[in-house]
Amino acid sequence: LSFETQEENSIIFNLVLISALI
Repeated sequence: LSFETQEENSIIFNLVLISALI
């Protein structure tokens, strides 16, 4: 995984968490 900006990483991280909860 390539780390870009913290904002983009937080968005991707949130999407992963949400998709994991579903």
